[in-house]
Amino acid sequence: ITYRLRKMGFAASKFDSSSFIRNGSKGPVCIFLYVDDLVITGPKLAVINNVKSQLSGAFEIKDLGVLHYFLGIEVIHTPDGILLTQ
Repeated sequence: ITYRLRKMGFAASKFDSSSFIRNGSKGPVCIFLYVDDLVITGPKLAVINNVKSQLSGAFEIKDLGVLHYFLGIEVIHTPDGILLTQ
């Protein structure tokens, strides 16, 4: 998957090889990878949907919707942003 992400213009973080970012003309998007789970995030839903479409062309993926849990961390969405808790 890292090969595919690089072909899509993503760069791995210098500090965490499982974190990828792409700063495109339509806005940034970040991907966090853990084994066979991905979190895709960014400020523009259209950019996120485009990334998901590109990935589904190369891999069988399943969209689980809005993030609620990842690696034992609960993600709570509030009007002011998100709250992370264990």
